[in-house]
Amino acid sequence: LLQEIYKMRFVVEDILNSTIDTGKVKWNSDGEYLDRQFKLLREDFLKPLRKDLKFLLEGKKQFDNLIKYENVSVISRSVENKIIHKIAFNNIKDRIQYWLNSRLTLGSLIFLIDSYNNITFGYVAERIADDLQAGLIGIELLGNEYISSNTAYDMYEYTVYYEAYKHTLDNLSQLKTVPFRDIIIDGSTNINDSHLFKQLKLDLSPMKYNHFKREPNLLELSEVYSSIMKKDKSVSSNECIEDVNDACFWENIETYDESQKDAIKKALKIELSLIQGPPGTGKSFIGSKIVDLILKNQSILNKKLETPILVICYTNTALDQFLENMLQITDDIVRIGGRSKSSKLENHNLSNLRNYIRENQMRNQKLYEQEKEVLSKLFSTKAEVNKIHLSESIPKNLLDEYCSLISQL
Repeated sequence: LLQEIYKMRFVVEDILNSTIDTGKVKWNSDGEYLDRQFKLLREDFLKPLRKDLKFLLEGKKQFDNLIKYENVSVISRSVENKIIHKIAFNNIKDRIQYWLNSRLTLGSLIFLIDSYNNITFGYVAERIADDLQAGLIGIELLGNEYISSNTAYDMYEYTVYYEAYKHTLDNLSQLKTVPFRDIIIDGSTNINDSHLFKQLKLDLSPMKYNHFKREPNLLELSEVYSSIMKKDKSVSSNECIEDVNDACFWENIETYDESQKDAIKKALKIELSLIQGPPGTGKSFIGSKIVDLILKNQSILNKKLETPILVICYTNTALDQFLENMLQITDDIVRIGGRSKSSKLENHNLSNLRNYIRENQMRNQKLYEQEKEVLSKLFSTKAEVNKIHLSESIPKNLLDEYCSLISQL
């Protein structure tokens, strides 16, 4: 994605004329399938940008997915974990719009155009509360780009959210094999048994109630960390050992309708299960009940499947609600992402747990010495970079050394 964006800086016309064939439905290999998914997702991100860039080159003033900020300038450059250029809005109207409408969120793609139509791409990397009313924002440039403090730019914000695509595309580019290959690549309609458990005689006690038994524990960070790192997580339980295939057991479960019971049985038995239905039919509840059953029987999970359970939701609110329900089952939850509004999940947030580890855990002495050496070199490199005047470009060898040191931390 970065390469395609960077190419726009030099060969916009080629990108405007590029197309992609979306008709192929059969795949000869995992690599061919992954390559096509990568290109389709990348195209999903780039197509609106390509269209608006064409409008821009044709001199049009109206865009579908671009917001224009006239007469912005670079007022400073700082080097911390990133090289941040501070941008000032010199147009009062743009400054007010930016402040009131919460535009230019972290991770948003932007590009700057000077009077010679030179294009420089970057993304929003810093939004400090004290800067908002003053109309200041921090951007990081893509590639070893250069922008001058003596130049007035027009800045354009691309409203299709860059950060949402970036990580998925990065991971797609690194994948070598496709999960569920026989279904996705070969088109098989036969779903195999999951072999999730060593046997199908499970503790099905969670099926006997349509609520969760315990109140959520609101743990301190140290307690959450200790719980997650605990090696022995087996839960010995013999409350209600039943065969999943026993029709009599399911007939006696009256708190679920037939479709819900069927969904739970299939989720426990086969390797790929899709549960769908209109709002209010209990999809989220059934999902949480499946997790409850898996955790209740983790002592008989197959060894190769003893991995974390990944929960992905379409919105942050939906994820918070689902994980709050999970707190009534387990304390071993890590919430990824910084947009949670749940106070109950605060101490389960990945960034908070990571900071706790850094601040409170003893480091391996060897790693400590290595880190100390890297930090010392990084401090020296930062000092050299900060000596360079804002009107001058950072030498490539110095930038490469800085990036290399950052990657080691």
